[in-house]
Amino acid sequence: MASSLFSVGASALGAAQAGVLTAGNNIANANTPGYSRQRIEQATNTELYTGAGYLGQGVHVATVKRQYDTLLASELRNAQSQAAYSQTYSDQAGRIDSLLGDSTNGVSAAIDDFFSGVSSVTSAPSDPAARQALLSSAQALTGRIQDMGSQLASLRSGVNESIKASVTSINTIGSQLAQLNQQVALASQGGQPPNDLLDKRDALAGDLAAQVNGSIVVGSNGDYNVFLGNGQALVLGARAQSLVARQDPQDPANLQVGLQTGNAVIAY
Repeated sequence: MASSLFSVGASALGAAQAGVLTAGNNIANANTPGYSRQRIEQATNTELYTGAGYLGQGVHVATVKRQYDTLLASELRNAQSQAAYSQTYSDQAGRIDSLLGDSTNGVSAAIDDFFSGVSSVTSAPSDPAARQALLSSAQALTGRIQDMGSQLASLRSGVNESIKASVTSINTIGSQLAQLNQQVALASQGGQPPNDLLDKRDALAGDLAAQVNGSIVVGSNGDYNVFLGNGQALVLGARAQSLVARQDPQDPANLQVGLQTGNAVIAY
């Protein structure tokens, strides 16, 4: 009986120690990006049958579990995706608006000057000064349009470079997600969740959501399968496909993003 009493006490101390270690780990990682708070879940040991009934045998730590809500995480990724899309759209639209809507250096001021010159010539067609003013305003308008065309071409070039950088980043994250799917599957074979790997995978999923419109479907084995907005799979289990940036057949000056599937590229 003394031995059993000692075992019960030892199991309680072991569970308490695991709880303290887990709490200490939570405190140490309070400022770690992507870290999910953890807690232990305890369960009673198998009871011992005696003639007087079943006697308890103490407690053990059943698992260390993340404080994580799948639904909230999914909603957060969707919000990150929408916020990133809106921010990118706003940035690009703002640049174009600044270029076209500038009342001083934009085209509108040059157009107003040109038609003012036309009106002056119409009113006094034989006036050399009015004719010269019209020619000057026409030349200014032409120069302004040419300059704006150059600036718009520069903006388009910048967008193309951003597309290339995003494609490279998305492919890198997709490859890492596929590797983590494999690592999580291997680490889970013992029946316990690999919490740090799961946190790392969720952080990557958030980074991916901020760059591409898509959805994550959790497979029956816990894999993160990533599908693009057009339904094509970017990541399936331990396999990742790649996006490519290529010339748009309709306008070679623009880049078009597609999904590489074998020897074919599917427009995205």
